Amino acid sequence: MHGGVVSSLGKGVASGIIGALLQEYGYKVRLRKLDPYFNLDSGTMQPNEHGEVFVTEDGAETDLDLGHYERFTAVSTTKRDHITAGERQGAYLGKTVQVVPNVTNLIKEFITSDLNTEDFIICEIGGTVGDIEAQPFLEAIRQIRNDLSKENTAFIHMTLVPYLRVAKELKTKPTQHSVKELRGTGIQPDILLLRSEQPLPIHIKQKVALHCNIDQERILKHFGISPTVLANTKKWNNIVRQIANLKTNITIAIVGKYMKTKDAYKSVTESLMHAGVANQYKVMIKWVDAGEITEENINEKLAGSSGVLVLGGFGARDTEGICLGMQLALIEYARHVLNIKDATSSEFNIKGTNIICHMKEWIRSGLIENRANCHQLGGTMSGYASDNDMVEIVELLKHPYFIGVQFHPELKSRIFDPHPLFVEFIKSASSKELYLEG
Repeated sequence: MHGGVVSSLGKGVASGIIGALLQEYGYKVRLRKLDPYFNLDSGTMQPNEHGEVFVTEDGAETDLDLGHYERFTAVSTTKRDHITAGERQGAYLGKTVQVVPNVTNLIKEFITSDLNTEDFIICEIGGTVGDIEAQPFLEAIRQIRNDLSKENTAFIHMTLVPYLRVAKELKTKPTQHSVKELRGTGIQPDILLLRSEQPLPIHIKQKVALHCNIDQERILKHFGISPTVLANTKKWNNIVRQIANLKTNITIAIVGKYMKTKDAYKSVTESLMHAGVANQYKVMIKWVDAGEITEENINEKLAGSSGVLVLGGFGARDTEGICLGMQLALIEYARHVLNIKDATSSEFNIKGTNIICHMKEWIRSGLIENRANCHQLGGTMSGYASDNDMVEIVELLKHPYFIGVQFHPELKSRIFDPHPLFVEFIKSASSKELYLEG
């Protein structure tokens, strides 16, 4: 799977849907992402620029598309399912390193290694055809076709057919040039997925078929990310019907610091949708920039919300939320309820006297010694890591639903198995009188 014209066309979602459709026919699938960027992993990139960092079960910081793969197929991904063009490890011991064959051989090895009984391997190449950094990856998959034969491989190319509102016309020229660029690498697409804001008439399909040298039946138009594409499958039929028939809305305010791209919180919004379906609600998201909230405007910012989900972040700016923010919520609680006025975290003040949270472990002299007092004043530490005494979950006992967690439950939520924390959050938000008036 590769794309052209522009990025962010939905290749990851399309790959996940194709995987889910193959599973319906009884096939075992494995999905992998090949990212041409030179960062070592997604964890070194700004969420505002690249989107969410999806963490796999074995702790790898990967591209958000792996989250799409897991949510559609329920197949857990690992560090072996994501590769970048990042730093090499000196494995060639001073030998001359060339793109062909050294780099391309590594890419081919990544695609074909660590497999068990899978029938299909779906590999998505990030970026667009024509990107300089994508060339080794395209060359590698070209070679794989030669190695495995045409009968055992398929090239799927996704492009954009833009609609010019001034001319009131759909334009196929970008798609034609994208396919021409792809063919210049030695790859002729077997299937074309055309994305557009407007319905694509038959003459557009005919034109693309003529200029791109591909049969009309292999050109899929109107291809979108709507779940209705799975409506006719046995497994997905009921869930798609439930989503389509949701009549009651519930508004959840999401407070976060990365507002330039909503992809920075993709797993969270998907988890809320899963929980909404489980509770028969259509979840409406109200986005709130954490950096814009003040004591004076907080009611206005959260007005109309039945629940508030505060997300975490990196660094000292606007970070009260999931994970690190859970720690900061404890600091706030320690200061204003437990009356520990100088409570802080070692991440922000390493010389502080009352360090409630340490970046790598919990300091017993701070929070743990105040456990009894904390419980008396309405708070409790309700979850601990199984292998140590580190607090993972805290909550306020008298609050309808105030829970802070030191992990990321959104990474484990699936449409057929929504995470309990999100399910109970939506349930509580819908059953309590929590609607915030403006």
